[in-house]
Amino acid sequence: MENTGNLSQRALTNLAVTCPMRTAFLGALSSLYHATDNPAGAINLGMAQNDLICNEMLEKISSSTPLREVDLSYGDPHGSKRLRGRLAGFFNTYFNPHTPVLDNHILVTPGAGAAVYQLATVIADVDEYIMVPSPYYGTFDLDIRLNTGIRIFTVGIFHTETLSVDFVLLHRAMEKATSQGLRVKAILINNPHNPLGHREDIKLFIYFASRYNIHIIFDEVYALSTFSPFLREETNQGDHTSVRDKLAESPFCSALAVDNVPQLIDPKLVHVVYSLSKDFGLNGLRVGFIIDQYNDYLKQALILTSSFSYISTVTDRLVYNLFSDTVWIDKLIHTNLQRLAASYIRTTSFLSSHNIKFFPAQSGHFLFLDLRDDLRKRCGDIPTFSDEADLLNDLLHNGVYIAPGEGFHTVEPGFFRMTFSVEWNTLKRGLQILYHTLRSEPATHANKV
Repeated sequence: MENTGNLSQRALTNLAVTCPMRTAFLGALSSLYHATDNPAGAINLGMAQNDLICNEMLEKISSSTPLREVDLSYGDPHGSKRLRGRLAGFFNTYFNPHTPVLDNHILVTPGAGAAVYQLATVIADVDEYIMVPSPYYGTFDLDIRLNTGIRIFTVGIFHTETLSVDFVLLHRAMEKATSQGLRVKAILINNPHNPLGHREDIKLFIYFASRYNIHIIFDEVYALSTFSPFLREETNQGDHTSVRDKLAESPFCSALAVDNVPQLIDPKLVHVVYSLSKDFGLNGLRVGFIIDQYNDYLKQALILTSSFSYISTVTDRLVYNLFSDTVWIDKLIHTNLQRLAASYIRTTSFLSSHNIKFFPAQSGHFLFLDLRDDLRKRCGDIPTFSDEADLLNDLLHNGVYIAPGEGFHTVEPGFFRMTFSVEWNTLKRGLQILYHTLRSEPATHANKV
């Protein structure tokens, strides 16, 4: 009899959940640069972490930590009223909601992943499905499936050459699922998209959800990293348009900003997720939000279970203090978008001049590289995901890590996500390693990442 450690069936089921994105990163982790234990490690361009504003964030956080006696007591599991009120003002300022966001529309969670997990648990039951169009952010595999028994219905609806959405394929996939007796309860959409870095046509997705009477979750963690309006500023130094005016020009549109949601869908089915990890470079702080303006039953269920997973009173106070300085927040958003635009221009100029294919982006911290031709030159006409893993190993061995497409559930091998929200000298070295690896002979690998 196999030794399973006398664990619950739930734990054993969790251990069987696969997450190619996590597998790839953990396989590379020991090879990556660490200031103390691995100073000669590979440059990490595979994690979506914004290093461009870390100095500003560190300085501000150091002055935003004063606590009060009340902060030593138990806090509100779904976020203090003061914090939710402060964040309501933030969302009303920058997300242009059609209906103003109130404090009781917001639930605070320990990160966006926790927000997706908590929503999944109150929307779907064991053996029901949440639809996720691929490629998608690979850690959704864990956010949705761990401890829930919920399944993911992966749908390849992006055209391979343009990565635009084919809604005919989306509807066909839903009809196929229905004909097979699969119960799809929700669809999860990145807006803006990870890993593609572009906006989505959210009204068409809302219409889709309405037609099949399913929930729709919009993960908007890159909402204020839509840098495309700031590309003009990089080429026209006389452009002094304010950050809010530029955001008004942005191709990004929050689901909160749709003006006729009740005419498109039962609004109780629409949910928005946000966090401080990306736009504010605070991955490690673990603060996320669920914004739900219409579904009181869902919020009651979330509040009930939030006692098992919520941010500390110290973090609650810190974030409240941080967002109380609205002038600083406005300036930081502007600075971040300027730096993302500048880094995007430098990165895409390098890639274009070295004939490395990529899909243009509007948002986020990364580019989706199309290395299919490079993979074919290395491996033959029909490369496999094993060949993709070999290329990843070569890159790691030479000194750079980028995230493989298999981790995002791409339909074919040869795509990689590369982060550009990195200090330029480091980023440039990583780009040079990428170029030289692609132009060199592949190594022979005994072990794969």
